[in-house]
Amino acid sequence: MESESDQEEACATCGLENGRIEWLERQIRELVEKLEHSQLQNALLTSECDRMGRELREAVFRGRFRRDGRTRVTCHSLPIEVLRHIFALATQFDDSLVSRRDGTVEREWELSSTTRRAIPLVCQKWNVVGSEFLFEHIVLRRISQPLALLWTLNALNSVDQGRILGYIRGLEISMCEEVDDATIFGEVAVLLIRKLPYGQLRRFGVDCGKCDGVRASSITSILASVIKRSGGRLETLHLPCAVRLEQEELPQDMPESEEQNLWQFIASANLQLRTLSLMGGYWNHCNSSIFNIQSETGFLTTLGQCIQSVDTLFLCCSYFSTQNEAKLLEFLNGGVNIKTVHFISRIPGEDVPNLQLMLEKLPRLCHLFITHHIQDIATISWPAESSHPSLEEITISYKARCSVDKISSSMNELTDRVKSSNFPNLRRITICGRFPKGCLDPDYILSSAEYHSWASTIDHFAEVGIELVNQDGIPLYLWCQRHAVKWRAGSVSSPRDTESEEDQWHEVSDEERAAMSSSSESGVISDDSDDEPYKYVHRRDLSESEEETE
Repeated sequence: MESESDQEEACATCGLENGRIEWLERQIRELVEKLEHSQLQNALLTSECDRMGRELREAVFRGRFRRDGRTRVTCHSLPIEVLRHIFALATQFDDSLVSRRDGTVEREWELSSTTRRAIPLVCQKWNVVGSEFLFEHIVLRRISQPLALLWTLNALNSVDQGRILGYIRGLEISMCEEVDDATIFGEVAVLLIRKLPYGQLRRFGVDCGKCDGVRASSITSILASVIKRSGGRLETLHLPCAVRLEQEELPQDMPESEEQNLWQFIASANLQLRTLSLMGGYWNHCNSSIFNIQSETGFLTTLGQCIQSVDTLFLCCSYFSTQNEAKLLEFLNGGVNIKTVHFISRIPGEDVPNLQLMLEKLPRLCHLFITHHIQDIATISWPAESSHPSLEEITISYKARCSVDKISSSMNELTDRVKSSNFPNLRRITICGRFPKGCLDPDYILSSAEYHSWASTIDHFAEVGIELVNQDGIPLYLWCQRHAVKWRAGSVSSPRDTESEEDQWHEVSDEERAAMSSSSESGVISDDSDDEPYKYVHRRDLSESEEETE
């Protein structure tokens, strides 16, 4: 018989025996299993390393560990959306315009501008977010500013240049006295305006300074470019003066027409203004103002069509002259949606106009602001026919030092109109001035008539529910109502005694002074004949008594 090894058949392909092949297959399976196990171990170790790396980075970020063994100060970072909201609050400017030359607004802009310039310098992340607020509202006061901005934009690529220009929403040009050549300033400003994206500009203002109409042509050219680039989306406009531009002076990208001029171009721009200011440069009356008797009436007619969407209007009191009355009424015919009007008096001797003509033209007026920037104020007239059905708030502001006696007559007229129900919706009267904590007469003694007049006014407004407050919202009052020493006739006093006229401190009239002197002569005031003399008692010094005790 043949042995078992002799009976094994050889493989026809490789010549190996079948048992050898099976052994090799087992070896291969074992090696594959070891390889898979090694790969699994490698994956586990890699996952563990990643976990430890994440923990290390978190520890480093939170300040709990540092690679060099020293502790570090934690520097947290807020999301971009939160930073943008914080920066918006820190640089808030309430869409006001510096070119109106209001001292309060200019101070607010200085603070906002300083914050806008400081934010991008903190860190890289703040720089990315802060650049948006840095270019959001630009105020140009020197020729070097627009030149530097144009040079910076030209040095950037198209992507970065478009990003920077996309931030600009407000632009103001202030041609101060140190600007010698306003023409060059205007040309450079026009170059900058034409670089802005179409339909992006929302706020524009210009201050011609004390130009007296000399710079009106340059300002009008700038205005034409602004209206063209805004695409009808301009919301706030401050325009001190303007003149007629000939065809060759208009922007080159305007539609060609033989009869084309600035007024027709403004009318075709379909402006949707929300705030319109027609103040003169440095609050003064400019000879090229739109209300000047020599100005073209076409501009007034055109602006009258544009103010149908305006809800806030700023005007100089100098416009309310007899010669300009017809132009003003024509201009206000389109102000059917105006809710807030600011009248500013700056020139000495400038009378505040009769407001009734204006009130009749503004049926939806709710807030009336009258500002005096001079000490020699004029009297605000509230004639008997003054009335308005929707007026809710009246604010009278005195920037210069003004005593309460100078506004007594005006307040008496206003009180009479309120008593006659001429202002049925009036809810608040604000008097802005130097009235600390609401006191009307902190350093002034009112006459008897003025005192009783103010007391009656305060009491009546309190009865009808009208707030009489200062600029801080504090109710106004007379000094003696809260701080005067109350006289008592006897040891027991009643509430009626505390509110009597004997407790009031004010300047008395001649009749009251004569009555007081006659009463004293008749013996009403007691003498001191029955008073006992003072008795002085000697008392030793404390040190002497201590020595005797020792």
